[in-house]
Amino acid sequence: MLRHFFRGFAYSAIALTAIALTDVPASASQAIQRFNQPEQRDAYGRLTVEASVITVVSCNGPGENGGQFYIYQYVNRPGFRAVRPPYWGQAIGGRDFASYEQANYAACGGGVTSVPTGGSLTGTYRLTTSCTWTNPAWSALVNLYQGPGGSLTATTSDDKLSTSWTGPTPAPESMGSNMKSQVSGSTFNLLLHPKGWVSVLEFTGTVNGSRIDGRIHHYNTDDCNFTMIRQYSSTDE
Repeated sequence: MLRHFFRGFAYSAIALTAIALTDVPASASQAIQRFNQPEQRDAYGRLTVEASVITVVSCNGPGENGGQFYIYQYVNRPGFRAVRPPYWGQAIGGRDFASYEQANYAACGGGVTSVPTGGSLTGTYRLTTSCTWTNPAWSALVNLYQGPGGSLTATTSDDKLSTSWTGPTPAPESMGSNMKSQVSGSTFNLLLHPKGWVSVLEFTGTVNGSRIDGRIHHYNTDDCNFTMIRQYSSTDE
């Protein structure tokens, strides 16, 4: 019934038209709005925007990350995608999901506190930033490893800057930074060195469940914001 409901609104003449909420799966998060996005093609007939129904989700349930996300259900093919505005081209989890519930889980953090105070940050995180060192804005997958005393190391993938973890001074690639990569309570610090750069990136943020938000310091006039959201495999969901 849900699929027939979605298809009934698939080809509206309005690019984004608010419609009434029905049949939204139960979740601790709240679906606050729904839009219809029709298919769009360029002058050569190439598909540029897929027809989909977009549900705006507020992740305000116990242990959720407090963010607002868009969950897309495609009309002409199976699949659901979770996106955090304004990072429209970056699917949370780096993929589509088989169900609304899985996409909602990936966006909101699963409705449980995945990283409680004093717990381990070890895991894979999707990093999105407002940093314009790449086009589009820099993003990556970050694999965090937490050791004794809250110490952190990291590796990255899907990373246009090819960053690597480094220790503070006197580590050769610290470039004079005294920042120690560690988590203490909800305070998060991470030091990464982009390949070929003579500078480092100093992350300072706050851990909130499965999400870390904060600032990246680079010189004195080149700072930017970051968000890291913990990713889950199908076995976690």
